[in-house]
Amino acid sequence: MDNPGDDRERIVRELRNWQEIFAAIPDGVWLLDLEGRVIQSNGKFEQGLGIRAEEAVGRHCYQIVHRADGFVERCPFQRMQQTGVPESVELEDRQRGVWLQVTVSPIRDESGAIAGAVHLVRDITERKRAEQQYRSIFENAVEGIFRTTPDGRFLLANPALARMAGYDSPEELMREVTDIERQIYVDPERRQELNRLLKEWGIVREFEHMGYRKDGSV
Repeated sequence: MDNPGDDRERIVRELRNWQEIFAAIPDGVWLLDLEGRVIQSNGKFEQGLGIRAEEAVGRHCYQIVHRADGFVERCPFQRMQQTGVPESVELEDRQRGVWLQVTVSPIRDESGAIAGAVHLVRDITERKRAEQQYRSIFENAVEGIFRTTPDGRFLLANPALARMAGYDSPEELMREVTDIERQIYVDPERRQELNRLLKEWGIVREFEHMGYRKDGSV
């Protein structure tokens, strides 16, 4: 017959291991009840949100993350309750000058019903700064920069490219040009040649072609 003392020791050991793993997670993690109140924190929120773990417990997640007294439209916990799947949102804390990615995932009981949630906060400030730096380079470059689909639609274009093509804005260029091969290339076969070279070599340099502007000039 099993020794009850051995079972208790095993349970205590497993609980201690779980707590060590929970505390070691580098991102801020909360366990939430069905109402969205914090029932446990791994203590990383002092860095992530500027509060202590003991201040978070018992409070509603949206009151802390959104600094509000009620639900807000972008609250991922509220959306998770509605959709039943993990929900994520990126938030800018202008007061502290940081960007946070908040992800809320449901915890389900044995019947499959939502019994609570895991609330994770990750500091993405450095990533957002890199994105903003890239955006600045992209927007202010004197060269035309763009992304397209293989079948000839613009996915992205910068102001310099729009000016070269005679459009008032990148948005107008992407909206009106739906077939690059026919609307931009004077010789559509050059576009086909470009695609062939890309498939063969993975990169193309110094490729030249004649193109139409919005007014039809070349």
